[in-house]
Amino acid sequence: SRFARLSLIDLAGSERAANTGNSGLRLREGAMINRSLLALANCITALTRKGAYVNYRDSKLTRLLKDSLSGNCNTVMIAHVSPSISSFEETLNTLKYAHRACEIRGMNGGVRENVCVAAAQYAERLRRTCIDATRGIGRTIAQLALP
Repeated sequence: SRFARLSLIDLAGSERAANTGNSGLRLREGAMINRSLLALANCITALTRKGAYVNYRDSKLTRLLKDSLSGNCNTVMIAHVSPSISSFEETLNTLKYAHRACEIRGMNGGVRENVCVAAAQYAERLRRTCIDATRGIGRTIAQLALP
């Protein structure tokens, strides 16, 4: 028999504990989220390597996503990123994560190349913007230093 499944999963943010200011239960929840995201990243990495064993048992998240990551399926990953310079590192890591997910090849032929290319192009534009901003700050400081 045939069946269809639609899974909508918000992967939350991989936050650095030091930046959140959380303690106690919230800190432990953040650690659990990060652990699940790491398990998912490990599954994605294994799926990009032909013949590699994929350990879906490391977290509840990967067990839930097993059918969506492998087999005859269509999977869409939406990476939410920020153009802010203060979020540069998180944005870059998110784009790297999404790019790795684009490398998964399922039984149905797998990836949507245009999505991967768009993520790579956005990462490159963001990198160039940050370099330009850094140069601009340096010029402004030099101008302020002149008498």
